Amino acid sequence: MTPKSHDTVFDFDFSITYVQEADTGSENRDDNRLKVYSCDGGGGPYFVMETQRWAFNSVGELMETLKALQGIIPDNE
Repeated sequence: MTPKSHDTVFDFDFSITYVQEADTGSENRDDNRLKVYSCDGGGGPYFVMETQRWAFNSVGELMETLKALQGIIPDNE
């Protein structure tokens, strides 16, 4: 479904930061943060993923992180 200009896709500011233990390629835990937040540059709201480094051992592990977000962020479809 494509939202129309009068539809509310989501009406909130959202930000969450995941933190994982430092891995062998990282010097410290501060490198291992994944921030997901909402933004609206005037054309409508969207989500941003920001990280310096986020290591995962499998696609399944990455999908678990994304599925956790699904339980927090309402689906805008």
